[in-house]
Amino acid sequence: MLALAGALSGCSTSVTYLGSSAQGLYFDVPGDWHVASPADLSRFQLYGPQQVALAQASGQSYPVYTSLSSAVPIARLARVRLTGPYPWALAQVYTLGPQDQATLSLQTLQDRMFNVDSLAQSGASVSQLSPTAIVVKGGLRGTLVRFSVVSSTASLAFEQVSLTNPATDKLWVLASGCSLSCFHANYSEINRLVTTFTVSDG
Repeated sequence: MLALAGALSGCSTSVTYLGSSAQGLYFDVPGDWHVASPADLSRFQLYGPQQVALAQASGQSYPVYTSLSSAVPIARLARVRLTGPYPWALAQVYTLGPQDQATLSLQTLQDRMFNVDSLAQSGASVSQLSPTAIVVKGGLRGTLVRFSVVSSTASLAFEQVSLTNPATDKLWVLASGCSLSCFHANYSEINRLVTTFTVSDG
């Protein structure tokens, strides 16, 4: 993971630039946010070598890069999870296996991190907060979505951008969110963070 601290031009507020030169993605978060370590990612069950091996063997997609950052220390975020009252950003890069390539669609792009259809079928109240926007960045194509998911015990709202390359063998995703009330209170910051997502294929 690459994390570089810098200053916004003409502004005293610092930002932290996150990303991976090997995977070709960059985005920035507020300078006082906390960045997860590999051990933190394992605690969130965001990385599992066994799951990756199984996905590879069955021709499904698997993550090759993950970055998690938060407005609070990661240990506190781990206690309240992603549905808590603290904004977070989660970026992932996937290698798309043959099975997922064959079924790739705008719908599957939006469901990569949080499968809203499955959540709705399980009884959660799912609302799309704005129409799906088509995103075009050079040869990359994808979607920008905003959803809220409310269950009997928790709520989650997030904004997510997903991009795939012309070969459809790689997928870049960045999501930012928190509980529904937190999302509305911090939306300007969340939206600004998502708009910094920069992807380069090759």
